[in-house]
Amino acid sequence: MKVAQRPLYEALKELTRVVPIKHALTVLTMVLIEVRNGLATLTSTDLETRLTFRLPAEGELTACLPVKLARDLVKPESSRKTGFVAIDSISDKQVRIEVAGAESRVACYDPVEYPSSPLAPGDFKPCVIWDGDLLRKSLDFVLPAISYDKTRPHLGGVYFDSGRLVATDGHRLHWHALEPKLPKSLLLPGAAASILAQLASDGPVCLARAEGWCRFEGGNWVLMSKEMDGTYPHYTQVVPGANEATSVILLPTAPIRRELQRLRRLAPKANLRVTLNGSLTLAIQDHDANQAVAVIQTLENSHIGPDLVTGLNPAYLLEALGSADETVRLGFGDAIDPVRIDLPGNRLVVIMPVRL
Repeated sequence: MKVAQRPLYEALKELTRVVPIKHALTVLTMVLIEVRNGLATLTSTDLETRLTFRLPAEGELTACLPVKLARDLVKPESSRKTGFVAIDSISDKQVRIEVAGAESRVACYDPVEYPSSPLAPGDFKPCVIWDGDLLRKSLDFVLPAISYDKTRPHLGGVYFDSGRLVATDGHRLHWHALEPKLPKSLLLPGAAASILAQLASDGPVCLARAEGWCRFEGGNWVLMSKEMDGTYPHYTQVVPGANEATSVILLPTAPIRRELQRLRRLAPKANLRVTLNGSLTLAIQDHDANQAVAVIQTLENSHIGPDLVTGLNPAYLLEALGSADETVRLGFGDAIDPVRIDLPGNRLVVIMPVRL
């Protein structure tokens, strides 16, 4: 086959994300390439997730190649200089890859042994179409809050609820509004959600579902994934109401983000002491009793009475604030109550307090 180098490299780079690092089945470290009628179909799978790209191509070919090696071989030397890649079958066990006049011979796998798709496209029922850019932003916002605790596997995914995406690890919760609403909730594995966040961009992303599986399609790619089993926790029970806070402050994100980064340089793993009075005071202390303090002036502050002191994980607070310069609303209850952070764009973060 003959195919443009840059699109092929970009596709292989994304397909590599699906391939398991180590697996007893060697075939799962491969990419299946099928070229027919001017279209190349490239597929990788780990049996739980299946990603397919479609690219314009010339010729005919059916081959099963090591995906990471193929990615490295076709990588363009620069962003400006790209050409075409030719891949030809030499025998049942070897293919020739030619890039910019350089030829490589690569051992391949029998395509017949590559796992077939568990479901056909016709088995899926269309559910909803989202704007790809909004979907990507929503996933990017909630993904930091998924859990990697193997004893709580149901928290290791992104929950597509009605009108929002949610993720929580039990210590903090992120949610982002996402319209149109999904008719039935979906729990997507964190690994598949991370891949989807990389794929979604400008243009529509269509979601279809079958029994136990979901299928996302946008542009020249299709991502299939098993849905996670288990019941997602009733997360709304830990979200303080917008009007339940006894103390509310408004502040710009830039100053607090800058000071948090400075404080963490002293003690990266220490918890943050947060004091609310006429201003917002942040303090951190390392094991040698070295301290750093920052005072943040607020735009609005409803706190009255004695100082309110609570502890927060500074990494959680930094991830909640993100990188954009905007104004956020922080709602506090008592010292042992979760802190609610409202951000523009129907984004919400809840952070549980920690012991100081």
